Amino acid sequence: MSKTKYHFNTHSLKYEKVPEKVLFFRRILWYSVIIAALSISLYSSIYYFLELRPNSKKLSADDLKLKISELENISNELGQIKEFIEDQKQRTILQEKKYDQLRQENDKLSLVRNANKEVLDAYQYFIEKREIKAKWLDRIISFFSGILASIIASYIIIPFTKKSFPPLGEVSREGF
Repeated sequence: MSKTKYHFNTHSLKYEKVPEKVLFFRRILWYSVIIAALSISLYSSIYYFLELRPNSKKLSADDLKLKISELENISNELGQIKEFIEDQKQRTILQEKKYDQLRQENDKLSLVRNANKEVLDAYQYFIEKREIKAKWLDRIISFFSGILASIIASYIIIPFTKKSFPPLGEVSREGF
């Protein structure tokens, strides 16, 4: 049971039956296009595999020598790369050793720095205590030297004054 095909006619605005002849020719056209495409792809693949594919039996002696020299060059370059990598490994190891030595020196110096800091803190504490004692001693000495200077100045100035001072018990109303 085949399906009936219809085609829309734009002039009459109706669906019309597609004749069987047209369907037959369309099928033949599609089958021929598919067969042509398959035959072209089959031909090109056979041509590639038989004619264009490099064959190891067809290589000449010059080609082999060229390939061998290319392989030797690649081998030499790989050897140089390996030497470079080994050299970089050695440099990295030396840098790690130097870094470890510097870290150990830093640890030692930090111990000395911390020890010296404790000594310096103790010395600073001692100096501060001594300054506090010296400050109070200076104040006491200044106080008593001020009193002594006042007494000496009063005894030096009294003989040079024209007025005589009354004794301490007697106060006159005239003043000095």
